Amino acid sequence: GADRPGDIKSIASWVKPDITVVTQFGQVPVHIEFFKDRDAVIQEKGYLVEALRDTGFFIYNKDDHDSEKLLAKTNAKKISFGIHEQSDVRATNVRLYGKPITGTEADIKTNGTTEHLVLPEVVGKSPVYCALPALLVASHLNIPLPVACASLRDAPKPRGRMRLLQGMNESIIIDDSYNASPKATEHGLKTLADIDTHGRKIAVLGDMLELGTHTRDEHYKIGKIAAAACHKLFTVGIRSRVTAEGALDAKMVDESVMQCDAAIDAGKELVKILQPGDVVYVKGSQSMRMERTIAMILSKNHPPESVLVRQEQEWLAR
Repeated sequence: GADRPGDIKSIASWVKPDITVVTQFGQVPVHIEFFKDRDAVIQEKGYLVEALRDTGFFIYNKDDHDSEKLLAKTNAKKISFGIHEQSDVRATNVRLYGKPITGTEADIKTNGTTEHLVLPEVVGKSPVYCALPALLVASHLNIPLPVACASLRDAPKPRGRMRLLQGMNESIIIDDSYNASPKATEHGLKTLADIDTHGRKIAVLGDMLELGTHTRDEHYKIGKIAAAACHKLFTVGIRSRVTAEGALDAKMVDESVMQCDAAIDAGKELVKILQPGDVVYVKGSQSMRMERTIAMILSKNHPPESVLVRQEQEWLAR
């Protein structure tokens, strides 16, 4: 990650990695606020590729054309992963499983073989895009694909990243509260749209920070996407008022949109309305503290300190 120009360049001047992974660049990359433009963000990430040893290993996302542009920056061995494009390691038949929803599964194809990947407790393409480069690193370290897939299945799932949790009143929560960027939020909303449930789909979206001059446009676009993905929308924060505006302009009815100042306010409203089968997707930048919303609507089976992000005393005291 890079917040500002020079963050990666300075590290790459003295760290020479054996393996570099480039995941994905959004159309408006996260942390763009302090960069001149999108190309400057890609250039900064490229320093990590340039730093690779010639005997190293460059893993890149074949579905992301900006990642492909970095191929010329290294003489290291190159190998690709993806879902939509032909790549060295590819996930096909990515699908949600379980009723109610339990997780995500896919078929992993490489070197003429296919291995089934099951990722319980997480949903959508985003966890699969994270799993693919992990499987490639494992392969490079001589860990057999079936062993690596089983390890990902059984590993504790990251908090706040498309994590399935039980909610109050037999509702389901998709906890994506760790942080937010336009691309990740769009992925999350599209996953919400794909879920089969007899209840309502509810999105709770907090401000996305560090977008600089792109702030208004990106919040507005997310609002239009949300209108097509959910029955009810709760926005949190002053920037997300534009998200509500986008949803309303996309013909979401006024009664289905509620604007809140803080995450706790959204939690108070959700407590009043949640019903069996409802699916709640929660997303926002770190400082919006969207985990506070989730803490208020969790099932008693989930103590907040055991499943939510930012439960350390230092965070709780803020």
